[in-house]
Order: sequence, then structure tokens, then C-alpha cells
Amino acid sequence: MENIKSIFITGASSGLGLALAQLYAKEGVIIGLAARRFDKLKSIKKELEIKKAKIYIYKLDVGNLSLLKKCADDFIKKIKTIDLVIANSGIGSKFHKPHYSAEEIAEIFQTNTIGVTNTISVFLDFMIKQKKGQLAAIGSVAGFRALPDSGYSASKSAVHLFMSSLRLRYSFYGIKFSTIAPGFIDTPFVKKHTFQMPFLLKPDKAAKLIKKALTRNKKLYIFPWQWKFIVPIVKILPDFLIRIAMKDKLTFPK
Repeated sequence: MENIKSIFITGASSGLGLALAQLYAKEGVIIGLAARRFDKLKSIKKELEIKKAKIYIYKLDVGNLSLLKKCADDFIKKIKTIDLVIANSGIGSKFHKPHYSAEEIAEIFQTNTIGVTNTISVFLDFMIKQKKGQLAAIGSVAGFRALPDSGYSASKSAVHLFMSSLRLRYSFYGIKFSTIAPGFIDTPFVKKHTFQMPFLLKPDKAAKLIKKALTRNKKLYIFPWQWKFIVPIVKILPDFLIRIAMKDKLTFPK
């Protein structure tokens, strides 16, 4: 999609969400920014309004559907059409935990998967009515293969399949669906990792690549380019090789 005039981004207070907001912000563009850290959004709003973009901010947990719907309804009332929604909110697994944690996995799915389905649902009906728009969700290269990460790869795999299902069902309304599957991005989340992260990208570089992919209406975009060759190989690796490859990243129960 070109000529973007209205955008809504979740997880916009830092990392990739913030970089996307900074990239899209320019005169004549209306951007809705949602995140849990409202104070951070206030400072981002001031920063982006210098670029003459119109910014609306929302304190939001994407796992809260009723609150998300209120935020979406408020944003829609302020605009004529909505061109792009990026479901970006996400959290990761705590690799250092030695034991299975149902609470941790529930939290991961609530943000990474339910957060995406919530975000898409509150904007989809409006896009169906206007018969245009683009819905994008941030998945991960980890979503193509089961990994011993206590739920993260499974949550992202669900996002990939969910977006593909929506494309099959609703694309004839003129809506575009894009799944973005990045590798490692240098965000506050990955800074907690102690293992080596190959092909690590800065958020601003990642945002530029994503914007280019969305402009081209990519159905699935895996990046950086090295992962396009690695993912097919990882998908067919036997389990014992995955365990060997990740043994230095995990603490196992004694």
C-alpha cells in the first residue's frame, strides 16, 4: 500500500513499534499509538508532532479486548478511513527458567497471540465496510519450527496461521494481510538474552524493511535475507539437532 494516511500501531512505546511510528510520521499522516507505558507515549507524541503528524495515544494492554475496542472506536471516529494496522505487541520466553511455567506461557499467548487476534478483530469490520486497508501482524522466524522456548515459538506460529486464515477468508473485500517474520531485532526484550543473536538488526533498519514489504503488500516477509535460507533448513532438522544447537541457551531441570 502506498499513500498511507492513517495508521494504528500497538506496542509503540519502544523498540520496533516506536521505530515504525517514527518512520511513518510525516505531515498529513494520522497515527494511533497504543502501549502499556502511557508516559512514554506522551513523550513520543511530542517528538512525532514536530514532524507535523497527527498523533493519538492510548494506554492499552492488547489482551484486554473491551479496552482495545474502545481505543479502536475512538481512533476510527477521528479519521475518515484507516489504511494500516500493525499488531506489533509481543513478549518473549524467559530462557533461564528451568521449569515449565503455565503462567508464563499463558502470559506469552495472551500478548503474542490473543493480542494479535484482538487487534485485528476491532479493525477488521471497519475495513470490510470501507472495502480496503491493510492488516499486518508481527510474527517471528521462531514461528516456523517448534523450539524449546516454553511457548514463544508456538505463539508466533499461531499468528502465522491466523493471518493466513484471514487472508483466505477476507481478501476478496479488498483487504491486504501481511505477516512479518523478523529475526533478532535489537530491542529492550532481546537485550535480556545472554546468547549470541545472529544477524541482529537495529529497530530503525528493521522498520525500513518492514515498510518496504508492506508497500509491496507482501503476504509473508521473512528478514533479514539470511533467514529466508535458514528457515527451510531449520524446519526439517531433527529434534536432537535442535536440542544440541540450543543447549547453551537453556537451563534444564535437575
